[in-house]
Amino acid sequence: MAKYFLGETPAERIDVKNVIDEDRFGNLELETAIVIIKSMERSQSYNVRVGGSIYSSPAVHRGVVYFGCCDKNFYAISAKTGEKLWRFGTDNVITSSPTVHDDMIYLGSYDNKLYALSLDGNKLWEFNTGDKIFSSPAVSDDVVYFGSKDKNLYAISTNGELIWKFPTNGPVSSNPVVHKGVVYFGSWDKNLYAVEGDTGKQLWKFGTGHYANSPAIHKDIIYFGSYDHNLYAVNLNGKELWKFSANAPIHHHRKPTVHNGVIYAGSWDSNLYAISLGGKLLWKFHTGNSVSASPAVHNNIVYIPSVDHNFYALTLGGKKIWKFPTGSIIVSSPSVYNNTIYFGCWDCNFYAISLKGKLVWKFRTSLSYQSHVDIEQPRMQKVAEIVIREEAPREKGEETGSRILTEYGQFSGNYIESTKTDYIGFKIEDPFKISYKQKKRVYK
Repeated sequence: MAKYFLGETPAERIDVKNVIDEDRFGNLELETAIVIIKSMERSQSYNVRVGGSIYSSPAVHRGVVYFGCCDKNFYAISAKTGEKLWRFGTDNVITSSPTVHDDMIYLGSYDNKLYALSLDGNKLWEFNTGDKIFSSPAVSDDVVYFGSKDKNLYAISTNGELIWKFPTNGPVSSNPVVHKGVVYFGSWDKNLYAVEGDTGKQLWKFGTGHYANSPAIHKDIIYFGSYDHNLYAVNLNGKELWKFSANAPIHHHRKPTVHNGVIYAGSWDSNLYAISLGGKLLWKFHTGNSVSASPAVHNNIVYIPSVDHNFYALTLGGKKIWKFPTGSIIVSSPSVYNNTIYFGCWDCNFYAISLKGKLVWKFRTSLSYQSHVDIEQPRMQKVAEIVIREEAPREKGEETGSRILTEYGQFSGNYIESTKTDYIGFKIEDPFKISYKQKKRVYK
């Protein structure tokens, strides 16, 4: 066996003995190995800090508005007057949106717990996943489905007992949807999953280029966005029908809205897109910053908030009717109830405005200072690609061939952070495929 080095010149070479799995590749007549140092993105993560800001989208039920807040409280306020009826305290920030079902309220918190409350605010039970919950629950046939940052989708009974949990390879912030006994949800592992609601058995998964977001289902078609900038249409068997490309990610918590044959989806490129059921752009409306909420459509008016601090009303053709200014970004998706629009804002206020864009009332949360978000942007990390070179028969004038026997491994400093068994040789699709490396010299 030859020696294997990092670097492309003799001066840069660093001995990396024991990298090659000789049990698997010792029979190859190898000249040397080139390790090409590349950069790759790491996953983005974020943490919302305590403050009076509202990320949660409201649920309105029997004249009461329910929403969570970054002040660690869950609120119930009168839809008519904005008067606080009660609040329930948790041990951390609440960004997930509540679900009201059969006179029970289900909500998740950054304190790792899913709570079940009565309509008067009494805790009935809690379920701990061991990590933050920012997925909003779905309830079907006395089962509550929700995701956790611990990378699982959970199915628990309406009594708080675990039925099953389904593991993925990334946090599950997506809001699940239950349709015909199947649960559909996205994960940060870049897949949309379909699992049986009764058993948690995987039926299929659909891969995207980045985080897979919350789905919406209309006439047996699943619509969902991704951080890879695409809105996808997939059938119930997991087959892609089409995809529509925006210029930036489509937010991972919020699902698209489907109304009268049109799909409405916001993007971080500051646009609200109106797309046909066939995937064609009908129009787009540009705001001053990201559109990170799901729009509401009511009486042929499209209502959409923006991170530019404004709440917009649009015609079905995408023309602005009015805008309502607030004191900060808006990422809470609106609810329309009794001709009033309800939404939370990062400025520590919850708003009720009329269909004409006039303030009806606003409710101040318990903290007057705004939350902030610690965002770990996708960091570029160093990774190593090993290219094993070996002599192969070739005609005069042909380029030197290289056989790639691995993909990537972590690289830090002068060594590869991987065992040789894990590192080399497990992703060979075609061991005889030649990959030519341009402008690379080989040093023996």
